[in-house]
Amino acid sequence: KENIKLIFNNSDLFTRYYHDQVALAQDEAKVYQLPTSFVQRLLTLNQTRSITNQLQHLLIGHVELFEILKFFEISMQLVGEETLLNAFNEQSIQNCISDQSIIGHNVFYTLVLIEESTSFALIPPNTTMTNEDEFTFECNGDAWIETNLMNLIELLVSSTIISRIDNIEQLINCYNRVIQSILSLNTYTEQTKNVFENACSLGEFNTTFENCNAIHEFIEYLRNLFVDSESTTDNVLLHRHRTLLKLEMEFLKN
Repeated sequence: KENIKLIFNNSDLFTRYYHDQVALAQDEAKVYQLPTSFVQRLLTLNQTRSITNQLQHLLIGHVELFEILKFFEISMQLVGEETLLNAFNEQSIQNCISDQSIIGHNVFYTLVLIEESTSFALIPPNTTMTNEDEFTFECNGDAWIETNLMNLIELLVSSTIISRIDNIEQLINCYNRVIQSILSLNTYTEQTKNVFENACSLGEFNTTFENCNAIHEFIEYLRNLFVDSESTTDNVLLHRHRTLLKLEMEFLKN
């Protein structure tokens, strides 16, 4: 008991203790590829969250945490570890003082802490916030985790990532698993799902999945994204068709 008090009252000791607990959580979740330092930063960067809040991720909300970690690991397998870490380690929570303008990131959402009210604003990609009431942001969980989930979606559907993929099955399977991960979340589902739907801007294609036709058009876009080579076998084409059909059914169900 005395040791726990000592850990909680010493920031350096708590950082080391939390790192060990995160590593144990990753082992339990069978998420081995994500660096523990990356996960720890995800869970602790939001300074408006207390030590108790941070521990809740591991002790109470561990089921949802496991899904979030799997979400990032699945995505890292598609985009690559270096791309993922570079994209997210450069992000942080911006502080806003009254009457201050903040320029958002050109690709990702930017989370802003309004110092006077300790509330948050969320600047959409490639947008400037000119007053603190312009992009008010509320979520049921940790605003920083929510922002990272939304930005992960932006990364997955970005033209830069799409243009690098030479295996459509890998892309579709990743999207399908992402959908399953999103739907398994209770705290962060709605806004993250909305970003996934609204961020599907590939080339000149854009959809918010307002109806079944929009979903079908998106699937057809993916189908035509890669030109079949002469060496493509019937089995590959059949597998591709089934994978696309499965993805379309997941969208239609939700």
